[in-house]
Amino acid sequence: MEAKLHQAYDAEYSRLQSTVDILEADIDGTKAQYAELKETVDTLLRTSGGEYDHDLVSKSALLQGVRCKLLALPFAVKKPYFARMQFQEDHWDQLDDIYIGRLGTFHDGQELIVDWRAPIANLYYNAQVGRASFKAPDRIWGAWRDVHGELLLKRQFVIEQSTLQQIFDRTISVQDELLQAVLESGADQRLKEVVATIQAEQNDIIRAAKDQVLIVQGVAGSGKTTVALHRLAYLIYTWQDVLPADRILIVGPNKLFLNYISDVLPELGVTEVNQTTFTELARRLLPPEIPIQPKLAPATVLAERSPEARLISFKCSLG
Repeated sequence: MEAKLHQAYDAEYSRLQSTVDILEADIDGTKAQYAELKETVDTLLRTSGGEYDHDLVSKSALLQGVRCKLLALPFAVKKPYFARMQFQEDHWDQLDDIYIGRLGTFHDGQELIVDWRAPIANLYYNAQVGRASFKAPDRIWGAWRDVHGELLLKRQFVIEQSTLQQIFDRTISVQDELLQAVLESGADQRLKEVVATIQAEQNDIIRAAKDQVLIVQGVAGSGKTTVALHRLAYLIYTWQDVLPADRILIVGPNKLFLNYISDVLPELGVTEVNQTTFTELARRLLPPEIPIQPKLAPATVLAERSPEARLISFKCSLG
């Protein structure tokens, strides 16, 4: 519904304004941190003499993380979060009141916004108000455990240019008005809002175990690329120690596709990913004496065939 008509509008409006103020201040602080780190890395590069330097490696990794945050923060200011949940864990006195967004943010030692890829955020995608559970890493034993409790509130927001426009409270019987609103918007807007509208089946693909091959099938426009990009963002977030972004390669059909991906990934908090086309990869891997033909349109290929070949192709297409 329209945000101003919701009973919680005043409280949510105030919360949004304070969050935007914090994020805008965070941009200035992050810029200063980036400049200081870059100067340190440049100095270490000059003095290392090409030898391995542990401090250089660690500072370079930190610099990459700060750069990634710096690229994502402007998007976060415009749309800091898209959901709020209240979760009461069994046998625990404290109520978890969390806001979920693309970029996790801390302020004064408290988690201001929970990253959509965090374990508890899985409740937003897969659970309904009532009894719910999610898997989380055990801080003591290191293994994953099931966290059970009561999901008391599941609220969705439409925020544009730091302005609260719509608020939806979700129950098991409520139609997903947010998804409907996004589907009725333009294609670019649908892409930007996809983190807020991921469905349970898509979420299962995005959060699937890392050590397996996944094939996602679907007709044109069904969201295959979008799900793949969000899975990439999830894997880098969850396994950043063993799966850094600069060791990942995206292979696309053409430069236009890669440019499209390059525009989307920073909004998901992903930078430094390697990209190439199938043709470029083939040139890199195959011996130079092997010719690589440019990809031709189907009509061009068909026109170059003999009349008999064209007739066979036409008959086969009828079935």
